[in-house]
Amino acid sequence: MASIDKRDPIDDFLSLVFELEAYQPGLASRPCVIAANKMDQGAVATKNLERFTKYDRYRERQRLPAAAHHSPPPCRYLATKPIIGFRAGPSAVVPISAKACDGTDQLVQALYELLSKLRLQHQRQQQELHPRDQQMTQ
Repeated sequence: MASIDKRDPIDDFLSLVFELEAYQPGLASRPCVIAANKMDQGAVATKNLERFTKYDRYRERQRLPAAAHHSPPPCRYLATKPIIGFRAGPSAVVPISAKACDGTDQLVQALYELLSKLRLQHQRQQQELHPRDQQMTQ
């Protein structure tokens, strides 16, 4: 988030989203936890975190494709795998400073909560798909 090299965190996020989607269609639409790193770098990091969080909430609220207002960034995958409108998944943004080890406990907790939720969803889907198997084991 510190933008030490003058890059925009939103553009960096979109580059990652495009690469994920180019690598495996549907991958970018899965829920995610975003580690907003370098929060120990002062006011610029705080301002970028606010901008990024607003963008992320807007994107989720509108259910826009991740690329709704941006053209694809240059990346090696786009040359071979075109991207057709996809939706970025819901996310949790966790501010951290890896250098100072600040926020890492919150990051681990957010990952744990997401994985627990996904595991529960998977178990429910399996029960719906195979209700007879569930009855036999009871």
